[in-house]
Amino acid sequence: HRRANVIQFMLSLITECASSLNPTLLQLDARVMAEFHLMLANIYFNEQRFEACYHQLIRTLELYPDNNVNAMRYLYLLYRHLKHHPKVEKTLKRQLIRRQSSSSEENENASLSSSFVWHQLILGHTSFSKNSYDIAAGIYAQIMHQHPRSAFLQFLMAVTYLQHATKRTTQSAKYMVAIQAMAFMKQYVQWSGNTVESLYNFARAFHLIGAYTPAQILYDKIIRKITATHSVMQRHQHPVLRYCAYNLSHIYRRSGQEQLAVQVLMNNIVV
Repeated sequence: HRRANVIQFMLSLITECASSLNPTLLQLDARVMAEFHLMLANIYFNEQRFEACYHQLIRTLELYPDNNVNAMRYLYLLYRHLKHHPKVEKTLKRQLIRRQSSSSEENENASLSSSFVWHQLILGHTSFSKNSYDIAAGIYAQIMHQHPRSAFLQFLMAVTYLQHATKRTTQSAKYMVAIQAMAFMKQYVQWSGNTVESLYNFARAFHLIGAYTPAQILYDKIIRKITATHSVMQRHQHPVLRYCAYNLSHIYRRSGQEQLAVQVLMNNIVV
């Protein structure tokens, strides 16, 4: 409460002095005030005073609409925490449309700007969190069209298609959706440089759709790769190794190989 009171006092001082400033300083003044309001939003969010947090974020967006990525991130966090509150969702969409129209007037290649991409990503994440995977995939595809070499976007597309394939209400052939998901996942692994983290995500995708044989092969490959490149202390502290060993033991146990399941756990997980 003390921090919030100090920031409120600073805002009142800036507001009182604003009338004597020239236009250049007024623009800077608005930016500073927007930062103060963002700090207040952070305080209110941590205190779970979400209504107050929402109003501070709206004020931030009004004062400094040209660079409001941080405020939009907080809005998305607020949206998730409040279980898809319709008021917050409308604000997110309204800010996206406003940013899109203003950027289009200033620059024909507005969709390449990083702040606009963040707006689109937040809208895509919003649709994903509501299980609207087809809408989320469409938004991610628009961004990927501008950034075709992004491993992160390939991963987002893969996860979205995987979730869509496992959704009960999916109308299209689920195996075709799953194949598309694995194609995106394979591209993500390649562009990530075949790291153990990306390989684990690939194995987990196979595991999710019930393709246990390729999942088992990949889990085993990752365990051997980490074992070969890390010391005993390092590999026992490696989270991916533990995840692989745990998932691999489940696959062995599912096929009735209880002894192999226990051996994998004993060799790779230290409590």
